[in-house]
Amino acid sequence: MINFFKEMLKNNPGLFRLLYDFTGLALWSPSFSTLLRNLFKDLSNMIEELILKNSHLMENLQGYSPALLARMILGAMFGTAIQVMLDEDKENLPDALNAIRIVLD
Repeated sequence: MINFFKEMLKNNPGLFRLLYDFTGLALWSPSFSTLLRNLFKDLSNMIEELILKNSHLMENLQGYSPALLARMILGAMFGTAIQVMLDEDKENLPDALNAIRIVLD
């Protein structure tokens, strides 16, 4: 997942810009809000099923549901990606996303 985000930021940053523009529209428009809410829900479900379902991470974070952790991971990736896009120091881009591995390891 981290590698996918890094590749997209490097090779197709316009897609991320579109997602962030869409997010801004979703804050004001009910129709965009529904679409984006469904996208985030689907992505969180994918993280939950593909990453957290069989992860040892759940052993260490008892008391938190996999659904909540999936939302936190997606939010961290989404927020970090926007910071990467806004950062003038493009050399450190991979390091910012690699730091998310701390949560997943």
